[in-house]
Amino acid sequence: SSTGVINLYNWIFDGGNTQSGNPISYSFSTSGPHDVKLLIVSDKGCKDSITHQVQINPNPVISVTPSGSLNICQGATVQLNATIQSGNIQPNSFQWYFNGAVIPGANQNSVTADQTGDYKVKYTNGNGCSIMSQISSVIVNPLPQANINLPSQNFICDIQPVNLSTSYIGSSYQWYLNGGIISGASQQSYNALQPGNYTLEVTSSVGCKSIATGVISLKKYQKPTVDFSISTGCNIPTIFNNLSDTTLSGQVNFLWNFGDGNQSTLYSPSHNYTNGNNYTVTLSA
Repeated sequence: SSTGVINLYNWIFDGGNTQSGNPISYSFSTSGPHDVKLLIVSDKGCKDSITHQVQINPNPVISVTPSGSLNICQGATVQLNATIQSGNIQPNSFQWYFNGAVIPGANQNSVTADQTGDYKVKYTNGNGCSIMSQISSVIVNPLPQANINLPSQNFICDIQPVNLSTSYIGSSYQWYLNGGIISGASQQSYNALQPGNYTLEVTSSVGCKSIATGVISLKKYQKPTVDFSISTGCNIPTIFNNLSDTTLSGQVNFLWNFGDGNQSTLYSPSHNYTNGNNYTVTLSA
């Protein structure tokens, strides 16, 4: 054209900062209205300019608050809730990410976290302005793996306790009898004195709890109460009547000692003495 070829494009922002070229990109440090002036100069020295006002919308401000600790136990969850501090212009949208990847369908203002990793949310308001939240790092801790050691016997004899224990080293323990808490039974081992089913809850060093493998079922037996009577006469067998109480003693074996060197394991035996004398008879159960 008669004015020549344009060889200078000079952009002036808010009457101060300048930048040359065409096209260009420029980032405004503040939101609000800004004046943008374009000055063009041809190779023949001809000039022209135009000024437009550009409205820069502010970025929204978002925060994420967990419903509880981000350090959770296996099987538990924590809810992450996004709150828009400013710039909540409708229509808006949310998109949650896990370890940098989109979580399909997670486009509400909250998400339920149940895996170890980094969670964050991208918020976009009605002006098209977007912001990515800070990362919420969730740690899912494994449940403790414990078991109750098999005791030396599965019964309690009178007032002799059976020691129950676990080899798991945890931060705390709680023993149960028939599903109920045993008061004060919060050690790694417990001396059981009552019959029933014993279980154990263990807590790991990070506070995760689980029920130890194994249920110990114990019976309780009492010592037999030994007693007997004698029916005797002259030159006839002496009859020994066993009057022992073995109701709560389980299977019981008896041993009679007749005092003359003879013995019997029958319940109520009879015995022939060959000589008249005084004999000390004992019954053991």
